Amino acid sequence: MKAFRRWRERRDRLADIAVLSCLMFGDEYVLQLMDRTGLGAGRIYPALMRLEWAGLVVSAWDQPEPGGLPRRRHYWPTADAVPLFHQHEQVKR
Repeated sequence: MKAFRRWRERRDRLADIAVLSCLMFGDEYVLQLMDRTGLGAGRIYPALMRLEWAGLVVSAWDQPEPGGLPRRRHYWPTADAVPLFHQHEQVKR
C-alpha cells in the first residue's frame, strides 16, 4: 500500500510540473493543456486544483461570446510559481 501511495504521489507531482511548465508560457485553458501535455482531463483538473490550492496558479472565467460558444476557464501562474519553476528547470539540467 505504501508503494502505491508513493507511486501515486510521484505521478501527481509529474502532472503538476507538466501543467505548471505549460502555464509558464502564457495563460491557458484545459483543452490547450491537454494537447500540450498529453494528459487527460482526469490528470489535468486535479493538477490545476492542487496548484490553485498551493497558490501557484490563478484562474478566471472568460466572458461569453455572442456566438453562443461555451465559456472557458483560463489559468495562469502566480508570481510564487516563477521561482519554483526555475528551480525545477535547474535541477532538470
